[in-house]
Formats: sequence, structure tokens, C-alpha cells
Amino acid sequence: VLFSSLPKLEALANQGDNYRSFELVYAGKKRAVELPKPALARLHRRIFQILECIEKPDYLHSSCRQRSYITNAQVHVGSVPLVKLDIKKFYASVSSARVYRFFRIGLECSPDVAALLAKLCTANGHLPIGSSASQLLAFFSAKPMFDELHRHSVTHGVRDSCYVDDLTWSGVNATPRFLWAAKQIVHHHGFKYHGDRVYTASQPKLVTGVLITGDRIAVQPRRELELWRAINT
Repeated sequence: VLFSSLPKLEALANQGDNYRSFELVYAGKKRAVELPKPALARLHRRIFQILECIEKPDYLHSSCRQRSYITNAQVHVGSVPLVKLDIKKFYASVSSARVYRFFRIGLECSPDVAALLAKLCTANGHLPIGSSASQLLAFFSAKPMFDELHRHSVTHGVRDSCYVDDLTWSGVNATPRFLWAAKQIVHHHGFKYHGDRVYTASQPKLVTGVLITGDRIAVQPRRELELWRAINT
């Protein structure tokens, strides 16, 4: 399935220098990147191809064909209240143990196979930023939390969406009280949150970089200026 032999996989898992580590500045923030070296990167791409075949829930908009950060924002178009929060240091919070549980329980792999896959897919005990497999692995490993948040949304008649670690809810019941209950679910599953925001129905809203004003979406003025400069230079 992985286009490799067991001895090669075990040897790769036991290598101590599978990643190239460096810092990257993105959106004004420093991120510690762990980039898989070629042999492991090929394996991660194959694992991603397999994971991509798994059916995704409607609320997920990242790593899904024909869905994007734009479709994620479109879910929440309308003059209604909106609340959102981010999972703090999401990839770093998805431990090897969580990845193991996904392979062992979610995909029903045998314990030895699940342990080997978890070792091959993680760096220093967590999912690495820089791997093609990390985004889907992070979602599936944390899916029990995301599913509980979705049930919380359905119970309160609130529209919900998830884009990597960005969680957004909108509707008449998307209140600070609703958001507080969502935070408790995140905390219960062992994750931390930040970037929480509450919008009233009449406010312009920013969702995964897309500006929502009433019944339409728009490019942020800052991004529009960047595009204009890029085109005209």
C-alpha cells in the first residue's frame, strides 16, 4: 500500500535525521517548520493520497477537493451574529499518541502497524509543520473534538465550519455563551484555544481572510492593494 517494504519503513522510522528544521515568518508570526527529507516526504505524500480518499464531513473545508478558505467563509454569509476561535499551536498539540489512536482505532490498524505509522508521521512527538500529510492527519486525529463541536452547533441551530485550526459559527444563537461552551469542549479534549472573536449581526466579519459584509464576500482592502501592486509592478 505504501510502495515500500517493511524493513525500509522500519529503517526510515529509526533514522534520527528525517527532517530539516528552520523558522519561517508567516503573517507576522514565526513558525518552526520541520520539513521531511526526500525519502520521508515521498512516503508522506503517499499517506496523504490514501487519507484523501476518506470521506470528509461537510463542515470541513481544508484539504477537501472543491472546498477552500473561500467556501469556508461562504457558509457564514448573511446578516447574523458570528463567533470564531483558533486552536492554539494545532500541529504541535497533535501528539504521537493521538496519531497512534487514529491509526489504531479510526483505521483499525494492528497495534504494531499503528505504532510504526505514528512514528513515521511525527517529529519530536508531534505532527510536523511542513509535511503534506500533517493537515489531514491533524484533522482525523482530533476528529472526536471536531465532531463534538459540530453536534454542539446542530443542537443550537448554528452553522459551523472548520478550516485547519480555524473554527467559525454563525446564526442567531452564535452568542458569547455558545462560544464559551465551545471553548469548554476544546479544553475537554486537551487542546488550547486563542484568537476568539465575537461579531454582531451588522458588523463586517473576517473569516479565514475573507471579508463578509451582509450577503456578500469581498477581498480585504489590504489584500486588494497587495494584488494591485503585484499586477502593476
